[in-house]
Amino acid sequence: MQEFAAIALLLAAGPEPAHAKHVSGVASLAPRQARVIAKFCFDYNPACKDGSPCSDPPGRLDFEVFGAKQTGGGFVSKEDPRVYVALLDDEYFSFPEVSQVWSEANCSDVTKSAKRSFELHWADISKADPGASVTSKVIEKVRPRWWYVAIASCSDQALEMNYRLYLENSLQGSQKQLSMDEMSIVSIASMFLLLFAGLAAAQIDSWRKWQEFRNGAPAGHSLLLASVVLAAIGQLFWLSFFQRYKETGETTPSFAIIGRASAVAAKTIMQIMLVLLAQGESVCTPGISWVRHKEMVAAMVFYGFLSFALESWGDREASGSRIEYIYDTRARTALVAMELMWLYVYTSRCWDTFQNETRARPRRFYKHYASALSLWFAALPLVAALAAVLAPWVRYRIVFLVSNFAHVLTMSALVYILHPRIAPDLLDLNAKDHEVSNNSEELAGFLGSALEDEDSW
Repeated sequence: MQEFAAIALLLAAGPEPAHAKHVSGVASLAPRQARVIAKFCFDYNPACKDGSPCSDPPGRLDFEVFGAKQTGGGFVSKEDPRVYVALLDDEYFSFPEVSQVWSEANCSDVTKSAKRSFELHWADISKADPGASVTSKVIEKVRPRWWYVAIASCSDQALEMNYRLYLENSLQGSQKQLSMDEMSIVSIASMFLLLFAGLAAAQIDSWRKWQEFRNGAPAGHSLLLASVVLAAIGQLFWLSFFQRYKETGETTPSFAIIGRASAVAAKTIMQIMLVLLAQGESVCTPGISWVRHKEMVAAMVFYGFLSFALESWGDREASGSRIEYIYDTRARTALVAMELMWLYVYTSRCWDTFQNETRARPRRFYKHYASALSLWFAALPLVAALAAVLAPWVRYRIVFLVSNFAHVLTMSALVYILHPRIAPDLLDLNAKDHEVSNNSEELAGFLGSALEDEDSW
């Protein structure tokens, strides 16, 4: 895993950035409607005073519109359409208020709520690139603040246009491309890549040591190894995503997709393993009877796919709305509810297994470790509650830090439990093979055996 560490250091020490955050696309506007195309948390400068020029404005916005055309299904208005760029912020009487009726709001509602608006002349924006451009300084004096950039059509005709948008926090040096809630995200992602890579190296070393035993590694060891490696791969892609964003101001969606998919897969595999442990597999029996748990595994895999889909959808829903963090979306609320369900499943199964088990080693596992591992299922609800009370301009990076820290802690506990020096004191390893027979009578006979030879391993 030294390669992961080297990559993390190289990415964290990448070239000095030289660009603002870059957002581009095509905006399609219904008659007299507006569309939010970007939001960004700008810095503040208390030295900027009312009524006097600000020598060091904390933010800057550059906007370009070109290639505009009417798309009215054959009917083209003879009058030039009126189009505005509206800049709204997170003060209640600006974006939060108008966003509550956004689908019914017309052009004038949006421009009246805007802190600043610029009319775009049709003769300019209908030209090919470069078209029309707008530059605006963003001055905040009290605190960092979210700003929303919208294109508003005051025309009775449907319109379509291309746009480019550049946003920067001018006082943040090499991190000026980042929104204020994303500051230091590259350093945080680098730290977690090193931690996950270290856990992967430790788990591989543990697997090698288990090969010195007659029966090899216990059941569940390979599951944990796959989970740790996927977590490291996911963190590598997230670091690459954030580093490119920091350097160029542009995001790479494919990196985010791979990073999210790998992280969700790692968490899903780990949760499958935790529920299996709760039901006594690898703890009270020397192997895993997959046939008995196929419904649970299928449900957990479905939950993993659903988590990936809901997280991706939640990101898109939050990107163009007054929502400041995706835990405020319906998608993430559904995820929190499902995670609470898995917490109940895990704790109830652990309690039932502990009550029915009479042997010392399995009871020791449930008494000393099962309750601590249950905190993983409580992590997402706790993180969501934390997000609700954090200031919007620090929320993203703190939640990213806390959620990844919970992931690292849980994996560290599992790596420790399955280490060759620890596992024999907690798990039932007394079998010639670590595969449980699918024959229920043979399995029942094995579990009912009175023989408990703790020295046979």
